[in-house]
Amino acid sequence: MIFLKFVFYLGVIYILFDLLWTLFVWGLKNLLGIDRSEGVLYYVTKGLSLYLLVALTAVNTMNYQQIPDMLPWQKSVFAVIGLVVLYFYITSMMQKSRLKAKIQMDVATIRKMRYDGIFLLGALVFYLISLYIPHLNETSLTGWLFGLIEQVYDWFLVRVVVGFFAIIFLLNILVRSMLATRMLLFSLFGIRTEPGSRHARTLLNEKQRNDTVDVDYEVVENDDAENRPQG
Repeated sequence: MIFLKFVFYLGVIYILFDLLWTLFVWGLKNLLGIDRSEGVLYYVTKGLSLYLLVALTAVNTMNYQQIPDMLPWQKSVFAVIGLVVLYFYITSMMQKSRLKAKIQMDVATIRKMRYDGIFLLGALVFYLISLYIPHLNETSLTGWLFGLIEQVYDWFLVRVVVGFFAIIFLLNILVRSMLATRMLLFSLFGIRTEPGSRHARTLLNEKQRNDTVDVDYEVVENDDAENRPQG
């Protein structure tokens, strides 16, 4: 029962963190005029979000590991469960972002996502290391953020609503993570699949062809203007 409670609260953390991060990104764009999808800022914000996510997961894991009379094997189970749920969440969010970029035919963002595997591996390794070196995740920022999530969840109405959606949320990230893992394994072994995103790939290829045609048209038009007789 304690393990189910641990997984459930991770779902609560991820839901509230996703909400807070969405507000943060909205503030960057609409209040400060900063587009996080441009240049190096894309990788900086992605790394920051993953760091905070991993830190919150590690803090919650260590809180459960410090429960009195906790056996060593139970502490190890908490660490493994935390790692698996963290993997599910990160891969599901990457799958969601990739699908959104394909539908919007955002070629630049899709190219940046080729480093998602490195971010994923780095996040999982950092999580395991931070369990043995708590100072990596016990910062003033993560402490404030974890405390804020606890305070918000303590409200009865929020507890009921968020608790309900946490269950659906966990099931959702499980399905998305399975799809993302399937895509990753197929790409490693050179198997072409993704039938569900065939339409998105068609739209993306069409956009790339149109961009090429537009460039060629401009070049031809400029050449004709230069060779046109003056008179």
